[in-house]
Amino acid sequence: MDRDLEEELKDLRNRMTQCFQETMLARELRSAILLAVISLHLIVRERQRARDPTKQRELIREFDQGRAVLRKAIDRAFKESGVQPRPAQPAWKEKPNEDQRAA
Repeated sequence: MDRDLEEELKDLRNRMTQCFQETMLARELRSAILLAVISLHLIVRERQRARDPTKQRELIREFDQGRAVLRKAIDRAFKESGVQPRPAQPAWKEKPNEDQRAA
């Protein structure tokens, strides 16, 4: 089964945004985290273009390493600020069905 790296990256990007909104990070740390997320985007794009399975596996390993470092940095920022991260919110909102509209 093929992993959905874009979905994983979207979740990480949402967590980064939440971290930026709820914690007071130093400007340098914010920049480093943002550049790391951009780097992961480039890795995902390169993996999509790669035809060689060995190259794809190498890029997936690189993505996993970068993702792990970013998660640790974001988790540490939350921990040091004393703020509890909110649970992830779905990117979509359900449309109300007919019963909910009538109420």
